[in-house]
Amino acid sequence: MRKTGDLCPYIIHTAYNTMKYIRILLMALSLGSISFASSLHAMPSTEVSLPSEEQPKIAVRASEVGVENPTSAPIEIAVFSITGTMVKSTTLDSGDSCSIELPSGYYIIKAGNLTRRVAVK
Repeated sequence: MRKTGDLCPYIIHTAYNTMKYIRILLMALSLGSISFASSLHAMPSTEVSLPSEEQPKIAVRASEVGVENPTSAPIEIAVFSITGTMVKSTTLDSGDSCSIELPSGYYIIKAGNLTRRVAVK
């Protein structure tokens, strides 16, 4: 028989794992890698990726994030904080590039159908 004190580490461990899975689920939702059907069962996203040479390019340089659009169509760029708040958004024309100044921190960059997590130092 377990004593009451023996349950504390188990409860703490279970609560920690539950929070970890919730964070992973929220991150996946914010990146658009899963979506929910009307029955609320998690389903993989059906988004189609462009060939790698046609995808936007994202690079971090010091306190800015550079985005290049080699595709033949304009793309939407959105920058989200790690909490999911949109920090900046813009449209980038075909063949153009831009630099986005950001304070240090972790961000999620969505450029067209490409999503990346970046750390700005």
